[in-house]
Amino acid sequence: MELHQISAEAPSIKPVGASVIWTIYCHIHIESGRRYIGQTKKTWRQRWDQHVCQAKSAKNGYGHFRNAIRKYGKEAFSHQVLESCSTIEAANEAEDAWIESFSTRDPEFGFNLARGGTHKPHDIRNNPWDRPEFREANAGRNVAALMTPQARAAQKAALTKEVRSAATKAALARPDVQAKREVFQKDPAYREKISTSLKSSLASSEVREAMSARTAALHEDPEYRAAISAGVLTAFARPDVKERHRAAVILAQSDPVLLEQRRAYRASDETKKKISASSKGRKHSPEAKAKMAELARARWADPSVRAAHAAGLSRGA
Repeated sequence: MELHQISAEAPSIKPVGASVIWTIYCHIHIESGRRYIGQTKKTWRQRWDQHVCQAKSAKNGYGHFRNAIRKYGKEAFSHQVLESCSTIEAANEAEDAWIESFSTRDPEFGFNLARGGTHKPHDIRNNPWDRPEFREANAGRNVAALMTPQARAAQKAALTKEVRSAATKAALARPDVQAKREVFQKDPAYREKISTSLKSSLASSEVREAMSARTAALHEDPEYRAAISAGVLTAFARPDVKERHRAAVILAQSDPVLLEQRRAYRASDETKKKISASSKGRKHSPEAKAKMAELARARWADPSVRAAHAAGLSRGA
C-alpha cells in the first residue's frame, strides 16, 4: 500500500516530537480523492485493518466509510499519516483541525460523519472486572476457565487434524498470504535466522533422537506412507519439478564438497548400521524393481549425468 507524504494543503499543526502515542491518519479513496480522517493509539495500519474487518461485519458494518470500503474494496484506498501527538488533548485538537481543513464531513470530499476532537479515553479506574458480581457473572469467559482440562479437551476435539489441515491449506492458497511468504522467504536475514535456529535445535542429541522416533513412528503408519507416496508422485508428474530435481542432482554430483560429505557420511559405521537395520526384511516387489531399473536407465541416458559421474570418479581416483 502507498503511504503518501503530508499534503501541502494541510494546516500548520506541528508534530509534538518525543513520546508520541497518538496518530492522526487519513485514508483516501484513490479514484475520487475523498478522505476519512481519524485518530488512534495503534499504528495507522492496525487501525486500517480494524476498519476493513468492521466493514465486513454485519454487526459493525454500517456507516459511510465502512460502506465505501465494502463497495470499492480495501485496495481502492491509499493511506497518509498526518500528525503524531503525545496527549489525547493534542490529538483531539489536531483531528478536528484536519477534518475541517479537508472538509471531510462534506460527502463530496470525505466520509467523516462527525466532527473530530471528541474522543475520550476509557476510564481504567472503572474496570468492571474489579466488581465481584461482574467477575462471577462472566467467569465462563475468563481465560482461566479456558485452561481447565475439560476446556482444553474440548478445544483439542474441535481442532482435529483435518480441521487444522484444511485451515492451513485455505490460508496458503490465498494470494496475499503467498505474496507475504514470498517476501520474507527471500529475505537473507530471515533465512539466516531460520538456519541458525535449526542448527541450534539439531545440535541437541535429545532433539535428534525425538525427531528420529517421531519419523519412525509415522513411517509405520500405512496411511502416512500412502499419502507421502501420492504426494511425491503428484509432484513429479509436473515437468517443472522434474527439471528442478534433475538440475539439483547434476549439481550435487558435480560439487566436490557435496560428494566428499556424502562419501564421509556413508563411510561412517553409524550410518552403515542405520542403513543395514532399516533395510533388513525389506524386499522390493518385481514391479518396483522394474520401475527402478527403468528410471536408472532413463537417467543414465542423459549425457550430462554420465559426464558428471565420470568427473566425480576422476576426482576421487
